Amino acid sequence: SPLDLLPGDEGKELEEHFRAALAGETREYLHPGIRHPSATWRSLIMPLHDAAGAVIGGMVVSRDVEPEIQAVRALERSEEEAAVAGWTAELERRRRERFEFLAEINEVLANCSDRREVMQSIVQAAVPRLGDWCAIHVLLDPADPVPAVEFGHIDPSMVSYARELQERFPFDPDDPSGVPHVIRTGKTELFTDIDDTLLKELQVSEEAVEEVHRLGLRSAITVPVVKRGRVIGAMQFVLSSDERKYGDEDLTLAMAVAGRVAASLDNRRLAERQREIAATLQRSLLPAVLPDIPGAEVAERYWAAGEGNDVGGDFYDVFAVDETSYAVVIGDVCGSGPEAAAVTSLARHNIRANAWRGDDHASVLRDLNFAMLQTWPDTICTVAFGTVTPSGEGIDLTMAVAGHPLPVVVRADGTAERAGRPGLLLGVFDMTYHRSASTRLESGDTLVLFTDGITDIPPPSWMDEETLVAMLADAVSGTSSADEAADAISAACARHVPFERRQDDIALVVLRVGS
Repeated sequence: SPLDLLPGDEGKELEEHFRAALAGETREYLHPGIRHPSATWRSLIMPLHDAAGAVIGGMVVSRDVEPEIQAVRALERSEEEAAVAGWTAELERRRRERFEFLAEINEVLANCSDRREVMQSIVQAAVPRLGDWCAIHVLLDPADPVPAVEFGHIDPSMVSYARELQERFPFDPDDPSGVPHVIRTGKTELFTDIDDTLLKELQVSEEAVEEVHRLGLRSAITVPVVKRGRVIGAMQFVLSSDERKYGDEDLTLAMAVAGRVAASLDNRRLAERQREIAATLQRSLLPAVLPDIPGAEVAERYWAAGEGNDVGGDFYDVFAVDETSYAVVIGDVCGSGPEAAAVTSLARHNIRANAWRGDDHASVLRDLNFAMLQTWPDTICTVAFGTVTPSGEGIDLTMAVAGHPLPVVVRADGTAERAGRPGLLLGVFDMTYHRSASTRLESGDTLVLFTDGITDIPPPSWMDEETLVAMLADAVSGTSSADEAADAISAACARHVPFERRQDDIALVVLRVGS
């Protein structure tokens, strides 16, 4: 087993922690690496629970803390040397300032939502504690040889000048020193004194030397930003005053900051990737293009709840059934994530296949219920399935509903009514019965289909059916197109409860009969 790979009693100790996790206890464990003995891992061993709260397994989350340990040890060594010299009080003050500064850095990073915000926030937080200038270069895309850059300066007006310099001296991955060298090699650079001799040794161009003199650059530190053994960028700190010069202690602090930035960037990268995957999968479960329905306009909207890291179960569809009629569908699969995505895909394709086969409304819902019971017996789904047939200057609507909120028809005169009849939700009972209902939509009438996220709001903001119908009627009245009506409904929902505070996704389909 993997436990056998650990030396000595390490395997037994880790096994003991696993047994504790299976008993419901969470433990933290510091141990050497398996493949890389020079690494030191901090592992959090915790139990996994099922929906009922019972322990069903254990999970280990580990990260290499050796760089942090080395940084702390370096700080401790510098403290010991200062103590020997009799600088105990000054050392304590500097130590307190360092820890306070790192705590501020942690807080700043914790409040960032994406990698760009991490970059923008860290250069502001690092000035002036770690330098008059601060720049961070990050390879947001490993395939891009030129990193993204953010600058910070004690004089905010100098940031725009820094960007001008970036254009005049573009990033060269093969530069023998500076940020390109650090990113390429992963090695730190400390230039305590920047003078003409150093600039000559570094083979700096005459134009660049003139800028160094003009800006009064006196001392510089460049450290790599490393995560998972890969250099993903670099941080550079520069002093432009003779009052202070960088030393080993500053280098150690800069490395500690870079380590925290690396972890934050990697976490945000993973979150961004997860959101991207979820958004891509969500789009694949919704129609890419809505068909043109003669005599009508169709608009759709979809609002994902939360941080968008998971795939929601709300879906909609609009498609041509035959040469004369079109289907409008909206549904809601219980839950979220991969299972909800699978059921959503099943529902959309099953409804399309049976509608194209010519089945009536009740049969379409009955067959979907059967497919769910056979494939996903532990999942439920609600659906409103309707067909619209252009006829004369209006549209004939037939609707069947399975456990879903009844669609609303807002007439041209502002009055509103429900479309369809209530029916059993899908995925619960072997036998289901759904009655269809028909109505006529005339010029200026609007059909609104929606999922229950629009009303699924905790008290005191909850919305009853009467309030919902009144809100939809008020929002749609006065609009002249399906898109305007959808935007008006969106604004009304946001006024009632902002979307960022909602806990459930919302899907919306609006069909407006032309005037």
